Amino acid sequence: MQKITVELEFSADRPIDLSATLEKLEISCMTAALKESRGVKAHAAKMLSILRTTFMFKMQRYEISNKGHRYCLTKGWPPRPLAA
Repeated sequence: MQKITVELEFSADRPIDLSATLEKLEISCMTAALKESRGVKAHAAKMLSILRTTFMFKMQRYEISNKGHRYCLTKGWPPRPLAA
């Protein structure tokens, strides 16, 4: 079992970017699920209660690689925008 914690600090004069924060959390959950499932994407998707195809789309969107069972962003942050 993987444990993911998030700590946020914000105030009226120091707001946070909610979209970016949620994307980072999603990436953390996906990489943790991949590690827990030993790279089986269908099992990782099931752990997160999403479809395997959705999981695969998000892996591509966030450029998450699983070559050699290393789960990491391949291009850095932030991910590139979707093609129109």
